[in-house]
Amino acid sequence: MIGTDGGLLETSVSRSYVMLAPGERLELWADFGAYRPGTERTLVSLALDGVTPAGSAGAGAAAQGASLSIVKFKIDRPSPERRRLPERLSTIDRYRLADAVNAAAPRRFQATMQHMGFGINGRTFEMTGIAPDERVKLGNLEAWEFDTPLALAAWA
Repeated sequence: MIGTDGGLLETSVSRSYVMLAPGERLELWADFGAYRPGTERTLVSLALDGVTPAGSAGAGAAAQGASLSIVKFKIDRPSPERRRLPERLSTIDRYRLADAVNAAAPRRFQATMQHMGFGINGRTFEMTGIAPDERVKLGNLEAWEFDTPLALAAWA
């Protein structure tokens, strides 16, 4: 894994699998140089344990939580060149909590669900609306805490 929604990682991370939230993305580096021609490798979405599929989402669609093939790679010839992943991919600036203007009392965002809709701090989410307590002064570094109940992230 070389990147996430936030951009490139500082260094690559090797994982046999990763768990993603809906809409989340990551960037992968795959080296197929060790495989012989004719070899096939498939990237799959693994089934979620404890999820009871709620039927098919439509003709040809996988049931929610079911295993799903995402992409198949077939090695057809050896490559004359072998590219190496750089040891360092990026530099990430690290912030210190002590430097936040609200270090002693971080701003808290609590995800809620009301009337089958998502909310933040008890209010209905508005794509273009900004509540007074959601404003940040330009140039300030703030500490934020996110509180998401498990039920909000669970599959229905």
